[in-house]
Amino acid sequence: MNQLGLAIVRFEVIVEGITAAALLLVPGTVARLLFGVDLPAVGGIVARIAAIALLSLVLCCWLVRQTGLRHALVALLAYNVMTAAYLGLVGIQGAPVGILFWPAAVVHAVVAGLLTLGWRRSA
Repeated sequence: MNQLGLAIVRFEVIVEGITAAALLLVPGTVARLLFGVDLPAVGGIVARIAAIALLSLVLCCWLVRQTGLRHALVALLAYNVMTAAYLGLVGIQGAPVGILFWPAAVVHAVVAGLLTLGWRRSA
């Protein structure tokens, strides 16, 4: 199994699992750290639904040895590319941003690049 790809998938499982747990437990705190604003009441509900979706991705990638590394790399690559692009778009349009917004956007972009390398090596 591709060691770089496996290492990136393991890293992503940990980071996104922690993010999902934080969204489930303290969505308001995550919103303040990322966007610098409080969530409206319905925002907590939407954040928790997003956390559930993120946990589903984490579970899929946790099972990489059974499902195959390439599937996990593609799923995580799609997630990171779309997230980095969306955060970049939101940020340049002047949406409220918190202390972790731009670091999160950059991390997603860097991880997307690393996942691309891992994906290419797994071919």
